[in-house]
Amino acid sequence: DLEMFADDSTGYCVSDSLYELCMVLQNTILELGKWAKINSLNIHPVKTELMILSNKPVFGPFPLICVGNKPVNFVMKSKCLGIYIDRNLTWNDHINMLCKRFDAKVKMLKRMKALNSKTLETFYFSNIIPCIMYGLGKLLPGFDKSFFFLVAHECT
Repeated sequence: DLEMFADDSTGYCVSDSLYELCMVLQNTILELGKWAKINSLNIHPVKTELMILSNKPVFGPFPLICVGNKPVNFVMKSKCLGIYIDRNLTWNDHINMLCKRFDAKVKMLKRMKALNSKTLETFYFSNIIPCIMYGLGKLLPGFDKSFFFLVAHECT
């Protein structure tokens, strides 16, 4: 399967066989290359990464997968549409990034304490809450954002 968003594409497949998985991914890359050429687009080999997600240990060597004649790097973690993913799906890198971003924005809010409460509330709902909310729909299926906003609004 292939997910496309603006200028990013993410291909994924599921298999019990590492060899089969690599062959399907290589074929997907070839098909994507054909589509890109027809649409006057380029696939950047340097930006292309492969990550194998598994609940079992995965050992190489992995079959070579290429974009054009350039081999694709296998990675242990990656950033996809602003969400940091590691091969074990621990979400540690993403949570650490969120904490740093949230901390910086809360410090900024504290420095703005001289402003009126309506301005502070606007900053909170337009800068701090989206920092927390981004990606939760993907990370937590069934997460109801409207309920979160209702509770957050009632607490202000």
